[in-house]
Amino acid sequence: MAPKPKFQEGEKVLCYHGPLLYEAKCMRMEVKDGKVQYLIHYNGWNKNWDEWVQESRVVKNNEAGIQKQKELLKNHGAQVKKNKSNKKIEKESTKPKTPSGSGKEKEKDKDKEKSVVKEKEATKEVKEKEKEKSAAEKTPKEKATPKEKEKKEKEPKQRPSTPQLAGTEKKKEKEVEKETKEKDKKKKRKRPLLVSITSTQESAPATPQSTSASGEPKRKRPRIEQTVESEETYLSKIEVKIKIPEDLKPVLVDDWDLITRQKMLVTLPCKQTVDDIIDDYIKAKTSKNSNINKDAMLETMLGCKDYFNVMLGAQLLYKFERPQYSEILSEYPEKPMSSIYGAIHFLRLFVRLGAMLAYTTLDERTVHILLNHIHEFFKYLSKNGPNLFKISNYEIASPDYHRKAI
Repeated sequence: MAPKPKFQEGEKVLCYHGPLLYEAKCMRMEVKDGKVQYLIHYNGWNKNWDEWVQESRVVKNNEAGIQKQKELLKNHGAQVKKNKSNKKIEKESTKPKTPSGSGKEKEKDKDKEKSVVKEKEATKEVKEKEKEKSAAEKTPKEKATPKEKEKKEKEPKQRPSTPQLAGTEKKKEKEVEKETKEKDKKKKRKRPLLVSITSTQESAPATPQSTSASGEPKRKRPRIEQTVESEETYLSKIEVKIKIPEDLKPVLVDDWDLITRQKMLVTLPCKQTVDDIIDDYIKAKTSKNSNINKDAMLETMLGCKDYFNVMLGAQLLYKFERPQYSEILSEYPEKPMSSIYGAIHFLRLFVRLGAMLAYTTLDERTVHILLNHIHEFFKYLSKNGPNLFKISNYEIASPDYHRKAI
């Protein structure tokens, strides 16, 4: 005898997922190995989270069930707070305790510093006195006449040096000054004028250093001017906004969560690659609509494929996926990435494609046609979403991969 099910298909229920109860809906029911199982859909969550659960995890959505849900939420919140406080206490206990010195110890440290400063000043004074003594010994001991004293006072004070070396030092200083002046002049001559490269090459006079040892003039490297985009060209750019449909936005959010938080990876090569998806879309469109502009559609989809192959490595991958990308490049060096990666990475392209198209020379009419074809492709993706965007397309990364990704 098959057991009687407590819940019916389409009934609103509460279902355990972890320690909490969530509002859900019973989609299907089946008996497997003598036990009743229900296909549960969690309200407000993507279909990818739908799962088969046993009857013990399902609770009636009545006053008693709602009360239980609230109690579990309270208990869970209190437990989380306790864990946080425990972590804080552990961190504080592990911190090295700074020695709280008494006021007397601080005063001692200050006295030591003062004594060190005084010692330094005393040594300076001793050195200065020694210098003065040595200078006095070198000069003649005869008393100077009052006229000579006046002359010495009028003359500017100079460093004590021997009379023989004073002249040679002045000569050296003059020679150094001359050399520095000549170098400055040569540098000024070498500086190119802020004119176009061709005009500088024609009008620049040949400096003495511009000739080589053989007598032939050396060619100067043309300085490339830094081109800054003018305001007119910036404003003339057409802003392209690609709106992602509401039913595809949760797919991107789930993809981010699976890779960045749950540390999973898309299994590569994909069963349905970007090339396969584009081919299937073109076949579906051409078989149904005879009035559609096939050339424009082909150009749009092939252009999207080219953008995907160029942008994937630089802009369409999360940090955790980069080691996998480098492995794929080494395994398949000659294959385009559109023949390896699949639907979710292709969907990421359209988040960034609008900003890239602003730098192209497209007029408003062609941009309008392009956006129409892209939105038609979005309809195809949302229609075939359950087959293209599956959790089964992801796999848990190995511990070795985690080490590479750190």
